[in-house]
Amino acid sequence: MARVVKESDVVIFSVKPQVDRFVRVMPNTPAAVGEAASVMSLGTAATEEDGALVAKLFGFVGKMFKADEKMFDVVTGLMYAT
Repeated sequence: MARVVKESDVVIFSVKPQVDRFVRVMPNTPAAVGEAASVMSLGTAATEEDGALVAKLFGFVGKMFKADEKMFDVVTGLMYAT
């Protein structure tokens, strides 16, 4: 596993939000067929470049939006209600 990580440009893993440099992303179910509407929020240590990379990656499975963390529950609730 260490070799795969070392040779990768990007590694995606899950952590608790208060740990590490992170970008929180919430894709919805249509991601499985490339029709997702995902929303992201940059953690306090994440850079705009981190956000751009995440947006590019998740853009391959649908539309990508950015929201403040304080609005994340509202936005994801709307995404799943539609």
